[in-house]
Amino acid sequence: YIAESAFEGLDILSKEVIHLIISDQRMAGLSGTEFLKKVVRKYPDTLRIILTGYADIKTVMQAINECEIYRFLTKPWNEDGLRKTIESALEIYHLRNENKLLLYKLKEVNEKLKLENSFLKAEIALEYDNIITQDINFQKTLKKVHQVALTDSTVLIQGETGTGKEV
Repeated sequence: YIAESAFEGLDILSKEVIHLIISDQRMAGLSGTEFLKKVVRKYPDTLRIILTGYADIKTVMQAINECEIYRFLTKPWNEDGLRKTIESALEIYHLRNENKLLLYKLKEVNEKLKLENSFLKAEIALEYDNIITQDINFQKTLKKVHQVALTDSTVLIQGETGTGKEV
């Protein structure tokens, strides 16, 4: 998409998903940094590049700090360099989106695991609470079983037949 002004650019952004914006610093209406300040607030995932023929340090710092730009390029630009910059910016855009999707999926899986963990703990507590004994040694064993049941450890319980090992 090509916009002749910052306002036209904002209009396009309101209608289309844009991954990368390349803006001139000097435009009619708004400067590139003023335009990109608006963009970063409304469309933070969009990567931003500023082109300018006037690279004063104040403008560069403002663009970096306020507009979170990906690159600040001066005119005249090297076509090969610009192409590589665009390719790397789009790769970063797609990697960030992929990371967001993976984080979302990871959160979903973690929530499911938390629920399953709670269910299993409740099940263990229920089974443990249903065992009634007055034997102090068996009570100690049950406490140890309860502690170990919350881990991934494997436990072997030995004892004579009929002492309740299967419970």
